[in-house]
Amino acid sequence: MLLDWRAIFGAVAIVGLGWLAGDWSARKTDLRMREELLREAIQVADMISPEVARALTFTRADAGTAAFEEIRARMAAFAGLVPRRSIYSMAIRQGEIVFGPETLDEDDPMSSQPGEVYQQPSPGDWEVLRSGRAFVDGPVTDEYGTFITAVAPVFDPERGGVLMAVGVDIVADEWRARLDAARRPPIIGAGIAALVLLGGMALIRWRTGFPRTGEGRRGHLESALVATLGLLVTAGMFWEAERLKREQWADLFRIEAAEQAGSLRAEFTRYLALVNSIRRFFECSQDVDAGEFRSFVQPMMRETTCRSLLWAARVPAAGRGDTYPVMHAEPRGESGAAIGSDLASDPARLAALSRACDTGRPAAIARPRPTAEGAESTLQLIAPVHDRDRPAATVAQRREGLEGFIVATIDTGDVVNRALRKAMPRGLALKVSELVADGGARALFARAGFPEDPDARFHHTLDFPFADRAFRITCVPTPEFFADPAKQARLWIILPLGVVLALLAAGYMHGVISSRARAEEEKFEMERRLLHAQKLESLGVLAGGIAHDFNNLLMAIQGNLDMAGADLPAGSPARSSVDQAMLATGRATQLTRQMLAYAGKGKAVISPLNIGELVAENARMLRAAIAKNVALDLHIDECVPPVLADPSQIQQVVMNLITNAAEAIGDGPGTVSIATGARECDPSYLNRSRIAKRPAPGRFAMIRVTDTGCGMGRETLEQLFDPFYTTKLKGRGLGMSAVLGIVQAHDGAIIVESAMGRGTSIEVLLPVSAEASDHRDERAPAAGVAPASSEARRGTILVVDDEDAVRNLCAAMVERCGFRTIRAANGKEAVEIFAAQGREIACVVLDIVMPQMDGVATFGALRRIRPDIPVIRCSGFNEEETARHFEGQDFTEFIQKPFHLVTLKEALERMLAGPRP
Repeated sequence: MLLDWRAIFGAVAIVGLGWLAGDWSARKTDLRMREELLREAIQVADMISPEVARALTFTRADAGTAAFEEIRARMAAFAGLVPRRSIYSMAIRQGEIVFGPETLDEDDPMSSQPGEVYQQPSPGDWEVLRSGRAFVDGPVTDEYGTFITAVAPVFDPERGGVLMAVGVDIVADEWRARLDAARRPPIIGAGIAALVLLGGMALIRWRTGFPRTGEGRRGHLESALVATLGLLVTAGMFWEAERLKREQWADLFRIEAAEQAGSLRAEFTRYLALVNSIRRFFECSQDVDAGEFRSFVQPMMRETTCRSLLWAARVPAAGRGDTYPVMHAEPRGESGAAIGSDLASDPARLAALSRACDTGRPAAIARPRPTAEGAESTLQLIAPVHDRDRPAATVAQRREGLEGFIVATIDTGDVVNRALRKAMPRGLALKVSELVADGGARALFARAGFPEDPDARFHHTLDFPFADRAFRITCVPTPEFFADPAKQARLWIILPLGVVLALLAAGYMHGVISSRARAEEEKFEMERRLLHAQKLESLGVLAGGIAHDFNNLLMAIQGNLDMAGADLPAGSPARSSVDQAMLATGRATQLTRQMLAYAGKGKAVISPLNIGELVAENARMLRAAIAKNVALDLHIDECVPPVLADPSQIQQVVMNLITNAAEAIGDGPGTVSIATGARECDPSYLNRSRIAKRPAPGRFAMIRVTDTGCGMGRETLEQLFDPFYTTKLKGRGLGMSAVLGIVQAHDGAIIVESAMGRGTSIEVLLPVSAEASDHRDERAPAAGVAPASSEARRGTILVVDDEDAVRNLCAAMVERCGFRTIRAANGKEAVEIFAAQGREIACVVLDIVMPQMDGVATFGALRRIRPDIPVIRCSGFNEEETARHFEGQDFTEFIQKPFHLVTLKEALERMLAGPRP
């Protein structure tokens, strides 16, 4: 399985956190959208004049009336700019909620006719129509579908109460789509992070299934995973910080924009109040002359930016339309219309005069005026003046009682500048537009550079009625609004800081993983070496046991052949056969010695040795040992510091290495190089040794044998020193095993470098000893043993060995030397015999390895009975295996099985000849 529970749990936790973050983002988006929807409903309600709303009956009779069409046009204009598909109105009539003007076409499935009863109103609908409390609700389902709805009231400022309510709908599916869009980024980001985590952990787990030799190529996976996750977290944090910053900027912008748009709307409202005040002045006065007009309007003009105010009286004309000549103007030179000129001469102005007369409310017309700074317009606000003594309830009555018009001329730029002169916000751009019935907007004022397609997040609008028109104030930020280097720096520092932290975390993880990997590698290497050492030790024990038992067999064979050869006459035909058998036993003896050398139990004669001189002296023999097609290249340093070693064993090491190197070259030409020298070795270099036990660091004498042969693969390298492993057809697999045993016995190290097709280099390191020059051969004859003499004592010899054949043969050989023998099959029997006949026994030939009571215990028991008894120790192992048990003991000698008759005879003569102290 490529994944464990920790990776799965981590991925689930990341996805869970992403889901929570997405849900939190969706909730915030939902709240913001509800606030925006409610604000839109309030704006639409605010655009509807209470006077127009009072004219509606909310019956089918409203269809086509001026009030109905005006409200519907304003709704459509707003819906086209937002955009919103459905904006509707409703009111309470006869205890039921009925519909009024709306933006939907009559053939739309969700449309309703004026006066149609709302079958499934919500409690909020009743509440807003009764108490005037605006609300937003949803998703709610009625007979028209499922919607998010915001409803705002239109109040009656004169009589109080709610005239009607305006609703703005969004289809629930569209609403959910926007919430899903807000929820999606955190979830996707978390999903990517989870996939990265799972993929990285899977790669890491997948990597562990490969051999550790490839660890270096895949050793950076953990740090790369941490760096990737860190960068993803940094990107997520930066994205979230950027989003929060944008929201903060948006909130700040909305506050400032709402404040400035409110101020501008209040300024426009002042002009409506101005013309209405002048209108009431005329309705309450009789025959206002020019002086009275001037005296009344001049204070008002000083408080506003109105360019001109004029009075045009109605002059009925028979047979043609009425005329409206200008009677009073202030100021005279800037009126825009000369005294006596007819206002009806301009078709656009005449249409506005007609609308004002028919509705009894002010009307407005806008005239574009190009400027170098952007779009500006001149507004003319026209207010009708009626005879107050005549009724004005109907259009006909208002036309009959019309006396004239008050006309105020305004520059939109002056209005904007006056409204914002005290607190012009830095970085805000304003535009004043007139909403038209087709859903568009006509710019009345805008500075150059106002964006055509502003960001919806930074786009504030305020719609309000102005006379018989609907105006929209749009505020957008300019680049100067966001020019806050300190805040930008605080935000952008997240990226470099996050990257640095991610890289530091990756570096730390790399260090931790590298340390852990090194520790695991060291542990694995130690385990491998331990297992290999245990295997070699087991094989060594096996090889030593085989060699020991084989030596016992060879003892019986060689001893009998030796005595048989001694009994044969010189010309006997059997002499040749015996000699050939003796040669075979000699080779078998050499084989067992190699096995003992591998097991570390070979006989070693330690003495100071210069390995450079040893190799130089044996150069001719080494050349003779290899094939003619192989060149031998010597690089001998004869000044190598001496080591304590057995020369014959070191010579065997060199010979085995040379032979293997030459055979690796094969039949083709090649070169074998031998180099000697000295080098300082630290622990890291010695850790490459193929011997489990590492020598202490220091100075070493070095023998390096390098060949240009075929090299070795990994499998061959692993088994190079295993006993009985060979790649040769006729090999026994003991040469390199003997090398390992000999170097290990000398506390040395072996370092092997090889590759297929590139040859092999084997370096043997032996520790340099400071005591080598003072060393004496520890294998000298034991103290108290006299030199060999031709006249050895005669007497009885006790022969002790558990092997019948070896015991009988050894006794026969002793008897052949002229001694009497007593035979013992084990140590216990030998002690009993010695205790009874010890005074008759001149010497003991004692086998060391015996069951029950071994030779060491038997030797101690014999010496306790008679401390001066000479003992000849014999074993299939070397002397070093038991030498420590006989340190300080006089009158002892050691011979290794298998031995010849002459060897035994000389040992007996040495032990029995000469006086004893």
